[in-house]
Amino acid sequence: MGGLSLSQAPPLTVVASFFVTGPLFALAAGALLLLTGLDALSQPFAPLTLGLTHLLTLGFLGSVMMGALYQMIPVVLGEPVPWVRSAHLVHAAFSVGVACLVYGIAATAPAFVFGAIGLLGAAILLFLLPIGLALTRSKARTQTARGMRFAVFSLLLLATLGLWMAHGHAGMAFPGERLRFVDAHLSLGFFGWVASLLIAISWQVVPMFYLAEEQPERLRRLTRGLVMLGALAPSVGLLGLRLGGESLAPMFELLLRYGAAPAVVGAFLLHPWLTLRSIQRRKRKRRDASLRFWQVAMALGPVLALAAVAASTLTDPRARFAYGLLTLWGWAGLVMHGMLGRIVPFLVWFHRFSPLAGIEKIPSMKSLLPDARAELGLRLHVASLVTLLAGVLLSSDLLVRAGGALVALTAIVLLRNLMLVLGRTPAT
Repeated sequence: MGGLSLSQAPPLTVVASFFVTGPLFALAAGALLLLTGLDALSQPFAPLTLGLTHLLTLGFLGSVMMGALYQMIPVVLGEPVPWVRSAHLVHAAFSVGVACLVYGIAATAPAFVFGAIGLLGAAILLFLLPIGLALTRSKARTQTARGMRFAVFSLLLLATLGLWMAHGHAGMAFPGERLRFVDAHLSLGFFGWVASLLIAISWQVVPMFYLAEEQPERLRRLTRGLVMLGALAPSVGLLGLRLGGESLAPMFELLLRYGAAPAVVGAFLLHPWLTLRSIQRRKRKRRDASLRFWQVAMALGPVLALAAVAASTLTDPRARFAYGLLTLWGWAGLVMHGMLGRIVPFLVWFHRFSPLAGIEKIPSMKSLLPDARAELGLRLHVASLVTLLAGVLLSSDLLVRAGGALVALTAIVLLRNLMLVLGRTPAT
């Protein structure tokens, strides 16, 4: 815990609202898969597919990551987020905006998408202003701090591009050739926003919570550089093609299509290898369910690298769906799930029980969420991922529906675990 500014932590209600909302969107994604089956995983740009994708990206991952930034910036970087209680307004506008966007796209209801553009634009702006100000003021120059700054910068680019693209579903013209915009959007979203933030946070929380060995500075710098390069290169290609320059068009096309390759190496090969090595050398070897989420997620790294190659070279849409499931519900989803089961008990213990230490008997942090409950969540999460992948690769409607049911059950177990922990209060 050395170097952490725990006294500057935001109110528990600020981060808890985002953390609880994430599983609700995952539950909605599971329900959508259960009700629609293979229809939601058949064509890359089908309305149901886009709705499902944004339930997982904006809804599940986005909600948890926004809450994590409100918590991590003051505690890890030592700089309080100004106007922190405005997070409640951000949470409300963002949650309603995601719901409107998903419904508007999936049901082809342009009015809902148009409303979502306003709500999400306002929510992200109100989020980025204080978060960006805190990141600018912070004097921290660690790899974690740099990774968080790049993730927030990527979110700004991602939101600008995404809201511009959303106009194509709101009764207006799409800004350009869809596949080109989607490739740039995906690279900014997954590698720039999601992967950059998760990797940066992992450098802090894995050594802190599991007494694991810190990764070498030069290799963390290399990982961050590869991910940054791969996140931005497709957008550079898109911008180059939009601005013209016929002689450079082939180079911009290559950047757009294959520019994310360095990020694939950094996020799916280098970082998982370093993280697993760090975990293997940890000082504390005792059983820990939340650690196994990290181990399973990192073990998926080489599979993800192969899936990325397949998605970029094969014309079969199943390759893209498999890659999407592995990245969103597999790699990122497992990390999010595992860390919620670790961070929320820590926050509840710190805010409600640590002030009573030495005054009365208090529970241990670990007892707030027993391993058996976390283990159940891990098994359900892995089972849902395997079932959905089998359903996609075999084009089985039954397996996709079964996978959706397991996703919903996983979300229910995660939500129940979080609510049980958040419901714990001192006896007096």
